[in-house]
Amino acid sequence: MSRESFIIQFNGASSMIKKNKIPVARCINLTMETFNNRTPNCEELLSMLWRITSKSDDVGIETFVKTMQHLDNLYFKTGELNGQVIVTAAFFSLDSSYDYSLDSKEVSEFFKRIGDKKNSKKIKEYIKQNDENGDGVLQLDEFLGAFDSIYKINSIPINDYLKVIEFTDFSKRYDLLPKKKGKVLQEDVVQELIKYIPLNERKGIETQLSVLILLSSKDKKTMSREEYVKVRRGINYIETKIGRITTEVLMTCTFRALDKSCSASLDNNDLTRMLKASGMESKKKVVLQYIADLDENGDGVLQLDEMLSILKVFVNKHNFDIEKYLKNLDARVPADIVECSFKEPIKIPNNNFIVNDHLTSNDSEQITFALFDATIKCKLGESYSTNNEIFKFLFFVADIHNQGFITKTQFHLIMKFLDSTNGKIENDPVLCRICFQLQGKKEIGVDELQTLCNKMGQPFSSEQEAINELVMYDDNRNGFIDEDEFVYLMTEDDELKMDDSNEEHLRKNARKAVKLFRVHDTNRDGFLNETEVVEIFLAQWHQFSPNNQKAIHIGFLKNQQNDFIDENRFVILCQELEAAMTEDDSGEINIDKLITNFFYFYVPNGSNLMNKETLEKVLIQFKLPSSPVLIQNLLTSSNSFNMITFENFSKYISQHL
Repeated sequence: MSRESFIIQFNGASSMIKKNKIPVARCINLTMETFNNRTPNCEELLSMLWRITSKSDDVGIETFVKTMQHLDNLYFKTGELNGQVIVTAAFFSLDSSYDYSLDSKEVSEFFKRIGDKKNSKKIKEYIKQNDENGDGVLQLDEFLGAFDSIYKINSIPINDYLKVIEFTDFSKRYDLLPKKKGKVLQEDVVQELIKYIPLNERKGIETQLSVLILLSSKDKKTMSREEYVKVRRGINYIETKIGRITTEVLMTCTFRALDKSCSASLDNNDLTRMLKASGMESKKKVVLQYIADLDENGDGVLQLDEMLSILKVFVNKHNFDIEKYLKNLDARVPADIVECSFKEPIKIPNNNFIVNDHLTSNDSEQITFALFDATIKCKLGESYSTNNEIFKFLFFVADIHNQGFITKTQFHLIMKFLDSTNGKIENDPVLCRICFQLQGKKEIGVDELQTLCNKMGQPFSSEQEAINELVMYDDNRNGFIDEDEFVYLMTEDDELKMDDSNEEHLRKNARKAVKLFRVHDTNRDGFLNETEVVEIFLAQWHQFSPNNQKAIHIGFLKNQQNDFIDENRFVILCQELEAAMTEDDSGEINIDKLITNFFYFYVPNGSNLMNKETLEKVLIQFKLPSSPVLIQNLLTSSNSFNMITFENFSKYISQHL
């Protein structure tokens, strides 16, 4: 079963007895109900297990869920609840240091919890008797051997059992990681884990891994042994059932890392943390809107199924049917696993388009739907029933004026398309490309764009929206878009995703900046003045503080040429303002940081000094007085004849702009 199912199971049991606690006896019953294929001596061993994990007669939710996850993972691999499985779960529970061994303190705690208080001498004797490799602690195989000598728990030889459960000492894996001043860096953990992902699937996964590692660690840069082992186990629990590490697996692990209260849900604070760690917009208003959009049951929080639906928005590729994936997480044995691979369907509009098939014509240049359909049926043969809707749709698109016929040229184009694709359309760009070609023009204007998008079931809300979309993709600013630009318009997704690389993140933000520029470049000359630039940011932010207005002014001056900036410089301006944003989600720009970045733009070698010639150039660029006397005074303030310090430069720019 999944972690979330165990949380529900616990809550159902605790509500009948006492809040947030259930007695050991109830835990034993729940365990036996959950894992019904078990060996005869299980009940006695389960009693011991739950006393070991609980430290008392009652069990809390975190302990219950963690222990049941251990058992579930082992049960899935072995197919039964037996002594070896139960004792292995006990070993993991006792291993408080997460080093995959039990020292004298942990062994003492074990005897204490089962009511057998041994002194330190007897503890050492117990360890010595069972410590086969002489390292002074008990490994899992030694602990199993010690139990078998008393309870006869071993159904199969210990080494065979360890192979069956695919036992991996993640603590040793941690020790093998490179260290910096004795600590493991999160980036090194990411690089280790990415090796387990097939090369063709690594794109984007690395970002999600980084988010998971960051949210699972107390420190911002390093990761402890305990944190590492918990993450590796969490991934292993899911990978055991799913078979590989995917975006869904990592999102599930991230969900669980954030759900520290074991509520099987995330609130707006949790989602904010995830978005911030992912480099996504995390303002409160945005977060609450995400929750409102995804919260299907209206309880104000996100359950795992709702959270996984965010993949459609936040990642470029999702691999599984979410409903089937969740069913697999709940699987108890391999026989319960179902195929859950997901393939994005082609977006054929479901607007109930109607083809005029009543026209009969003697015009040899006109192909009626009846003739068209008969030809398609003949060519497709048995696959006609599964693909005819696509070709009916293409006829509908080609019949631009809904007259009930298409031209021979359009007919031959569709036939050629059928031959090249074998009647199967693999992706949306292919469909968009043939639809554009059926218009019979190399470029289309706003009227043709509206007609085509209406035909394709994606109408614009107004003519102005159509104009704006055309302008965004009209690279040569001639009022038309060609085939490639149309395909780009119909298929581009510039929303930031969790699995975007840093390069992709920058590219998408640059694309958004380009689109904003083009929409506000109303005279289509490729330039904007400062007032127009301010209007863009005001339209995006709705309002901004005097601080941000000053930052935009400084940024504009740095990028302007003759009081205007072009498209490329506007993109740079947006990137510079984003880089100077404060980290507290207030939306404020740190002007000191902005000026610092500008200083080192002009002094790229990392020096703390700017020479006289560069200073003059900068003052002219920022439209500040640049007389020789003024420049010399500035240099003198830095106790130099030809250099100004960063501190004096920053102070002067900040005061005079």
